[in-house]
Amino acid sequence: MDDHVTGTMYLDSNELERQPAHTFLTKWTFNNKSCGTGKTKKDSDNIKYFVKKGMKILVCLSNHRLIEEFIERMEYKCEYIHLKGKLQPLMCNKENPNPDAFLNGGCNNCKEIYGVWDEEKNDFMLLGYSPLDFLKDIETFIFNCATTKLSLAENTFGRNFDAIIKDKEVMENPIYILDDVMTMTKTEVAIPLLVEISDLYNIPKDNTTVIYCKKNFEVEISQLLPEIHTGHYGDCRGSNRFEECKNVVLFGRFALRDSVKWLLSLYGLTQEEIKSMEEAEEIQALHRVRPLLDKEVRIFLFTNTLMNKIPNATEVFNKRHLDKCLEILNRKEELEGLNKTDIYNKIKGDHNDTKRSLEILEHFNKIKPIFGYGAKLTFV
Repeated sequence: MDDHVTGTMYLDSNELERQPAHTFLTKWTFNNKSCGTGKTKKDSDNIKYFVKKGMKILVCLSNHRLIEEFIERMEYKCEYIHLKGKLQPLMCNKENPNPDAFLNGGCNNCKEIYGVWDEEKNDFMLLGYSPLDFLKDIETFIFNCATTKLSLAENTFGRNFDAIIKDKEVMENPIYILDDVMTMTKTEVAIPLLVEISDLYNIPKDNTTVIYCKKNFEVEISQLLPEIHTGHYGDCRGSNRFEECKNVVLFGRFALRDSVKWLLSLYGLTQEEIKSMEEAEEIQALHRVRPLLDKEVRIFLFTNTLMNKIPNATEVFNKRHLDKCLEILNRKEELEGLNKTDIYNKIKGDHNDTKRSLEILEHFNKIKPIFGYGAKLTFV
């Protein structure tokens, strides 16, 4: 990219690192590259350049963890660095919304406030709109987030970006997806099966594995599998603490409560943008193990939220397949030595589901291949 180029740039990690800092001067840049591809490091390098030149730059980061990492990289602490945000949600904790109390509670100078009743919290949830007049004094702006939708970022700041940086990298990792809408109820019911599921898919029950889930389930899962790292959606952005793990499990989907979706729609977000915010939490979680940097890292998605974003999954299975795999393993003594016809007669349900389950068990080396007429089931 030279000083005059605008629009989309597709860069790999090495190209981003080599991109000269001066080419970002006076541009609004949307850095949408995936996690672990050098975004934060590049931002700090750019700021060093601009500070030395005495120029103003604003860098917008997604959360406090990323800000902490960013600040740790910086050699300069000066007035040219501004970290600001626009969306400021806060619970009201009063019988009725009180805008004055809300403003005093940490949303300085909000000019618009939206409020909805949250049945789960039994309280009002408020969202404030912070004026962005300060942006007129900022010539150079970098919005740094791997999972924010471009339209949402541009609507947030009220203008188009000059440069949009996206990936050349494509995940080549083994990826296994459960094609099911894993609601809170389904996830809760499945937690007691996590040990069996881990054994089925050869997921190590040690510190080489991290499981992400809804915050409600984190304690229960960590007690069930104490050697495995656990984290929850909403607490995974900008964190490097699990980058040494070789397996990441997303157990259950992330979904915003209806009241939150309503609040965001009042604020002006489209349904597509709200859906992208839900998907973003799962994308952020799976990238905590830096799969783009190590194609041997295995990804297990026990949620189908991201199926349309991962066209090259290694294996896709549904709940029926999973149940039958576990059933076959639990009936090992009864089924060993039977041919396929006998197995189909023993396992209730659609024979195609049983056939698919046997293929999955073979893939994960739980049974030997059943080839040819009269071949028998042999467990490994």
